[in-house]
Amino acid sequence: MTDLKTLVDDYAERGEIANDRAVHSLQVHLTAVERFEGQALADKVVKHMTSFIQLLDYQKEQGFMSEQAHAALKGEAEALMGQW
Repeated sequence: MTDLKTLVDDYAERGEIANDRAVHSLQVHLTAVERFEGQALADKVVKHMTSFIQLLDYQKEQGFMSEQAHAALKGEAEALMGQW
């Protein structure tokens, strides 16, 4: 999870996630997932990661995120879901 949070920060610093509110929304989602991971609540991890991916798609469609950032974050999110 820390890797995804760091990746979001990295893309934000490079300007590939252009909206501070978009970055905040992503980080809030990931913080919730991190809590569920710590409690080993697989169903909640998967549910929140699914909504995280939907948020990524929405932000890309709205132009808040570059194609590269979207692809990388979505790939990492899907990989994490696969672990649960």
